[in-house]
Amino acid sequence: MISGQIHRWVAYGRSALVVLLTLTAVQNGSLSAGGDYVALPSAAALACGLALLLPRGPWWLAPALTTAAASVWGWPVLPLLLIALFDLAARRRGLAAVVCSAVALAANAVVQPTASLWTP
Repeated sequence: MISGQIHRWVAYGRSALVVLLTLTAVQNGSLSAGGDYVALPSAAALACGLALLLPRGPWWLAPALTTAAASVWGWPVLPLLLIALFDLAARRRGLAAVVCSAVALAANAVVQPTASLWTP
């Protein structure tokens, strides 16, 4: 009984964190797009946040979306990528987490967006 309640509160806390980081990513994405909220970086951040909130989605959906978004738009989506990588590690898919982070870093170095993962 108590264990079920703890798991429920952990799920609530994770969901609140994902919502907060998604809103922050939308804000930062809009700033990198010239202050326009209706832009591709903001839509990508929302898609990544929704994929992280799906309780029964395929295990690869959130990591794939966040890896692609971080590759193209850089650090505004980085916190969502880190949550996806942590989820992979918690599910004992460490190799997938390493591959996603390597792909995001390599693709970001090739694309060289204005908000790069390589420059602070």
